[in-house]
Amino acid sequence: MSLRILCLALAGALLGCADDAAPSGPVLLTGSDVYVTDGGEVDVVIAPTDVIAFALGPDGDVQPLALRATAAGLMMDDAPDGTFYLRRGDIIVATDARQVDVGSVMLGRSDAAMPSTNTPVSFELSNLDPAQDGDAVQLYSVGAGLWSPQLALPDPGTDPTTATVEVDFAAQALPLVEGAVGDRLHITQFRQQTVAGHAYLATVGSTTVAPDLPSLDPIVAALEPGTAASLDLDWRIAEFDRVRTDTQPVAITAFYDLYVSAMPGAAAHGQYGAAADLISMRAQDLDDQLTASLAFADPYPTTWQRIVTTVAWYPVNYTLPNAAATTLWDGMWLRALWTGGAVTATPDVGPPSDVHVDWSRGLCVSWAPPLTGAATYYQLTFYDTVDDGGTTRLVPAADGRTRGTRFCLSPTMLDPAAGGAVVQVASVTANAAAPSHPFATSLPDAYAETSLLAP
Repeated sequence: MSLRILCLALAGALLGCADDAAPSGPVLLTGSDVYVTDGGEVDVVIAPTDVIAFALGPDGDVQPLALRATAAGLMMDDAPDGTFYLRRGDIIVATDARQVDVGSVMLGRSDAAMPSTNTPVSFELSNLDPAQDGDAVQLYSVGAGLWSPQLALPDPGTDPTTATVEVDFAAQALPLVEGAVGDRLHITQFRQQTVAGHAYLATVGSTTVAPDLPSLDPIVAALEPGTAASLDLDWRIAEFDRVRTDTQPVAITAFYDLYVSAMPGAAAHGQYGAAADLISMRAQDLDDQLTASLAFADPYPTTWQRIVTTVAWYPVNYTLPNAAATTLWDGMWLRALWTGGAVTATPDVGPPSDVHVDWSRGLCVSWAPPLTGAATYYQLTFYDTVDDGGTTRLVPAADGRTRGTRFCLSPTMLDPAAGGAVVQVASVTANAAAPSHPFATSLPDAYAETSLLAP
């Protein structure tokens, strides 16, 4: 598929996009939604109401396109020549293809519920690897679609192998675990380690329980050691910094993240949701290269896939007149499946280059391909810049996905009271399945972004 211009927007919010010539005729939308649970994957048929389809008229007016269910999938009988638009949730895709897989993949059951009121849960843990200052636990449930931040263990008392952790599921915005329908909850202990002078958290033990929440009864669990493992990493920091300066020459990489994680179905679906952590590290000064072996204890099923992710973060400040600045974090991600062995981390793709904005017919953004690597597609996020009591605040306004290098957004998608907008444009490189399955993810992938103020 070759498109000169692709513009994405919410229905009624797009101007100034010209469609390429392409064969007219019906369009077939295929695929199903996949929910990954502890009991396996559940396919759910996509209803016509689950997808919003529209075309753009010559003046940017939105023309809704009807969808009907058929045995083969969703049929669009009145598809226009050239580009049309498909929206599912927060993702909007522009395409001229005559057949598109609109399926998506989600972590957790389709009916997983959030708590409706305060839901305090007490975890009475035993058989800990003797707790030390800085230790933490994490909660993870595939079936409930639950991932918690790492929760600090209380200061070790007279018995460092036991601890009680209190968690309010509502306050932490954690979905409810329902053991009666097959959910399993992993409770994992993390220990602070050091490598090459840098601290990181790594798993040391875990257990799996099947509670039914909400419940007033404490969850009593004894942890067991995981399988000893290590990651031999060669992280070429200087190469990421060099690629970043192609488009952000005045930005300085402020800190770096490393994650090793596990989740089921990642080989088939990519990282489609939050993964269970095995290692997490944040460092500010990694010099030009980090070559190290990082130890951890892997407690998760061998059928799950392991993922290694590195991130380099560089801040860009934006400000309104007479307001304090705010920081937007641009980043470069590298993420891949890991089956053991040494990992060399180098950038696969750089940020889009030569980014420009034009307000002549709404907010139009154009850019050139990255100077390093090749993008499979691009993602955009627009933010309103708002003066919040003397401090500039960035409020997400719209998201888009395109394989072209131009994106036009109507002012109706922006806050009329805002002082301007900031757009973040990211190059994404992914495997060959990504263009034909635009609402899903894939591994390996790389992601690099740059942002620009559009006053």
